[in-house]
Amino acid sequence: DYDLPSGGIRVAYRQVDILNEAGLPAAILHRKPGFRCTWFENSTRVLNSRDCPVESDDLVVVSELGTQLLNDLPGSFRFVMFNQNVHLTWKRASADAVARLMKAPGLAGVVTVSDHGVDMLHYTFPKAQVMRVHNAIDPGIFHLGDGSERTRERVVAYMPRRGRDDAEQVLGILRARGVTDGWRVD
Repeated sequence: DYDLPSGGIRVAYRQVDILNEAGLPAAILHRKPGFRCTWFENSTRVLNSRDCPVESDDLVVVSELGTQLLNDLPGSFRFVMFNQNVHLTWKRASADAVARLMKAPGLAGVVTVSDHGVDMLHYTFPKAQVMRVHNAIDPGIFHLGDGSERTRERVVAYMPRRGRDDAEQVLGILRARGVTDGWRVD
């Protein structure tokens, strides 16, 4: 129940929309009754996890940060961990709790978005079924411009909370070679 911009949350909402559009009933589960993310426009089906009727043939998809949500759901059911950032896997749950989760009888598999994530999860949990999916880029939003962007300031932006040391090293190399001359790095 996090109502601040986060790409992972928006991806989850979009995936629920895609499943529903394909005729597969799906919903986002939040803990707080009536909660819905409001920082982006959506009409995604949203349910309260405590009142959600989960049947034994349902498949629950939970993020690497939302595994505690499984404790709210009654009965036995199958689940998948959708792990968009493998480095957050142990952020909210202890190593023991994650290990129990990965051995749970209802675990159908783990889905991640990078080869690095697959490698790390296979190494950590060699018996778990780990699969990779590719995040899509919306060409209606992210595309080459009409040429007018050349008059804009040239900016390189990156997320320092992910791979900060690696990014700083690469930027240092690029600066030393003069590649970033004329660019602002944020």
